[in-house]
Amino acid sequence: MKITAVKIYSYRLPLVRPLLLTRETLQERQGFLLSLSSDTGHTAWGEAAPLPGFSRETLAETGTALRGLRDKLAGAAVPESIEQLNGQFNDWLSSFTLCPSAQFAVETAALGLLAHSRDLTLAGLFCHQPPDTVWVNGLITNDTPVVETARRFSREGYRAVKIKVGRRPIDEDVVRTRDAFHELGHGVGLRLDANRAWSFDEAVRFAEMVLDCDPEYVEEPLSDPSRLAELVKLTGTRVALDESLVDMNPEELSGHTYVSAIILKPTLLGGVERAAMFARKAREMKIRVIVSSSFESSVGIAALVQFAAAYGANDTPVGLDTLSWFKQDLLKEPIDCSGGRIMVAQSARAANSVIEDLLTEVSGV
Repeated sequence: MKITAVKIYSYRLPLVRPLLLTRETLQERQGFLLSLSSDTGHTAWGEAAPLPGFSRETLAETGTALRGLRDKLAGAAVPESIEQLNGQFNDWLSSFTLCPSAQFAVETAALGLLAHSRDLTLAGLFCHQPPDTVWVNGLITNDTPVVETARRFSREGYRAVKIKVGRRPIDEDVVRTRDAFHELGHGVGLRLDANRAWSFDEAVRFAEMVLDCDPEYVEEPLSDPSRLAELVKLTGTRVALDESLVDMNPEELSGHTYVSAIILKPTLLGGVERAAMFARKAREMKIRVIVSSSFESSVGIAALVQFAAAYGANDTPVGLDTLSWFKQDLLKEPIDCSGGRIMVAQSARAANSVIEDLLTEVSGV
């Protein structure tokens, strides 16, 4: 199968409310969509949307990377074995200069072409019998009212809820965590994400004060992640790796036996192939795999749902419930996230309904 056409589009999507990130606040989400067409008559999409403050590359650098590969991809043959995600993408794209978010776009678009040519969903391309449903966790951000939101998630059937902590005084984060726990009860998993906000002593204090809430894990609690094993040993807190994975080789995970879960964000990690390598290593070590978004549009989320269906653990909620932040949708058929779950087949079908009128084609080199 050969690629016959390569198109690049930019998008700007207004958010329903400001998104408070570590270093800045977003009023809109910007990114690029990559469209690949093949000699089989199919077209597939990928998304490159670096997240400010988390991605190493800027939006401008991502656009430059995508424009630089346009002529190189046109006429190129897509290797038939790339769906194995064992290094074939690295071999194929090694001569290109791709930043992580651009790599994610190329990989998912090329895999989409391969899936279409075989009349499969992306999840079906990755594994023989993907689940019908991917469960998602609800998200309570720093500016979200805890009690009302947790109550709604519980009522709607969510199986897990994640709370952002670390931006407020510890005592306030403790109160918010305990309020959520009381609303959710023992039947809904409680996850916490500190984004490396705390010193060791602060993390110990927080862990001791929420111990009876029995959180599934705390993502990256320490500003000095080298002391995570010490924190786990001292407090019994379960921890998850997120930002730490960016600088880590998948095989290096073997040196982190204290970890309870890893959070896989292919936009930040540099594509689904590298994320799959982490997932396989984590499974080998009995570490939970949580696929998560970086606030991509519905095009990126659609691909992540397919990846989560194949590489996440069945019935383990993933972090893909972020589409409610957007005022507009890039898909004619929205992805249905109601009830704390996404149907795999529906998201695959929706991925093919891109509204090109909302996009601006990028020309030039």
